[in-house]
Amino acid sequence: MVIDGRAGSKASGPAARVAGPSRVVDHGGMTSTADVSEPRLRCRECGAEASATGPQYCDRCFGPVEVVLADPGRPSGEVSALIEAGPASLARYGALLPRGLDLGGVSAGWTPLVRAPDLGRAIGLDDLWIKDETANPTGSFKDRVVEVAVARGAATGSRAVACSSTGNLARATAAAASRRGMAAIVLVPEHLDDSTIAELASLGATVVAVRGGYDAASRLAAEAAGDLDRWAWVNVTLRPWYELGARTTGWEIVEQSGWRMPDRVAAPVASGALARALHESMAHLAQSGLVSGVPPRLTALQPAGCAPVARAFASGADVVTPLAHPETVAASLAMGDPPDGHAVLAAARSTGGSVQAVDEDAILDAAELVRSTTGVAVEPAGGVVIAGLAALVAAGTVNRDEMVVAVLSGAAPPSRSVDSTGASAEVVPGRGLAGTIDASVAALTEVLPDHLLR
Repeated sequence: MVIDGRAGSKASGPAARVAGPSRVVDHGGMTSTADVSEPRLRCRECGAEASATGPQYCDRCFGPVEVVLADPGRPSGEVSALIEAGPASLARYGALLPRGLDLGGVSAGWTPLVRAPDLGRAIGLDDLWIKDETANPTGSFKDRVVEVAVARGAATGSRAVACSSTGNLARATAAAASRRGMAAIVLVPEHLDDSTIAELASLGATVVAVRGGYDAASRLAAEAAGDLDRWAWVNVTLRPWYELGARTTGWEIVEQSGWRMPDRVAAPVASGALARALHESMAHLAQSGLVSGVPPRLTALQPAGCAPVARAFASGADVVTPLAHPETVAASLAMGDPPDGHAVLAAARSTGGSVQAVDEDAILDAAELVRSTTGVAVEPAGGVVIAGLAALVAAGTVNRDEMVVAVLSGAAPPSRSVDSTGASAEVVPGRGLAGTIDASVAALTEVLPDHLLR
């Protein structure tokens, strides 16, 4: 069975991606012009108020900051009805999001929640569902986080969008920027494959390869965001809004489940933003009275070659020790120093879930199992989730009769690119790489065209 909220009904067979209607959504979910009021931000660690236009960390304790979601201010039945009447995209959650985000024309979100009986039988689960994030416009959940972050960037006057990425976030950033008429600059690891770089170029991005792997690219992004502060840095200065985009995944799972909580939700961990957001989004629905019960058990999965959060969980530590040199077949999860690792630890423990390392040898076979049983072609991160669940079922940690939702975060690499509307486009080799640099702001500005620096 497929619950395809894009059509607002249950249907059999594969669910097609359908773009939702264009709309600018305000706090009440109604059509409006952009709202100039600023949202509230606060530190997740000490609770201090933070500036909506300031850095993503607290100036008191240096903890991460988050956007404060206000009470919708109306009865839960009215809110849920308003959401259900919304567009077939993440814009339907305007009643839960801050004011002033222009989400007109967004097609990301409202991806299928699919019951997977054959896959479930293969790994020992009677009630397994997959949240198919490959159905997003560029093939991953990163379309969600980018659309919300870029909407915030556009609202504050940015004309260029930037990020560090191993591929999925870069694709989503380039497509969203193109749709809004903004420039896109992406920092990628030096050894990213040529086909991905060509694909990013076909989407209009300026690509800069950084020596030292993804963590080096990520550190450079954090440093450059201070100097190149007129750019909208999706996973740095706009990280609080990036995380809001990820929360729409959890809201959808609950809505598509008939406004009830699953028993368990399983997701991969790179930065940790998705796993944390799944927990926080469902907790917010419970706190707002939109659903009853408690948030599901969070099972967070990492590949054994890059499992700093899983190691902290296994040892009982509260601090995640960074991993210097990740080596894993799941390249999109190769983040040795995940910024939300400690939050994932706390969420897994508070819900009775776990954070587990997954045998590298099982990952690709599990990804193929997903394809052969469901028809969904997933990147290795999807294999991490399914192989991890299989191991936990075998160990007796996950009961076979639980309702488990496995979030498949991204598609297998495409042979063709996707343009800003979600349509296929030819990949043109040899374009878009501005240069390969050491991880320094000076080196970055040296290789960029002048018009991007003005």
